[in-house]
Amino acid sequence: MTKTYLHAGVTHTDTSTEYMAALGMDEQAQAAVLAQLEFEESMDAAAAKKTRDAAVAKIKVTVNGKTFDGDEVAQARMARAVVVAGITGIAECQWKLADNTTTTVTADELKQAVALALQAQGELWCCCY
Repeated sequence: MTKTYLHAGVTHTDTSTEYMAALGMDEQAQAAVLAQLEFEESMDAAAAKKTRDAAVAKIKVTVNGKTFDGDEVAQARMARAVVVAGITGIAECQWKLADNTTTTVTADELKQAVALALQAQGELWCCCY
């Protein structure tokens, strides 16, 4: 989105030194405009990150009719369980699903769930921020 500023009651988008000087703006006024635009941009970025983080926290994925939480903490838990299953040969375990019910899940279901959650997070991270 193009940032704009007001000078003498007129909206402008050109922030080049030459353009602002031609408008009659001294160095101090130019610096103030640039600082304000930079501040606004940083606030936009912070808001976007906050929105993205909230979306990641709400990720849910479904495998074989079982809906798993897919936020970053849940992804870490699923990844650890998959690693331990690979080391120990455990094929299934008890797991609390997104609706807080407990059920038996397989290591393969956890692999699929963590992969889906990771993909969903990647889409959110790469989308618009």
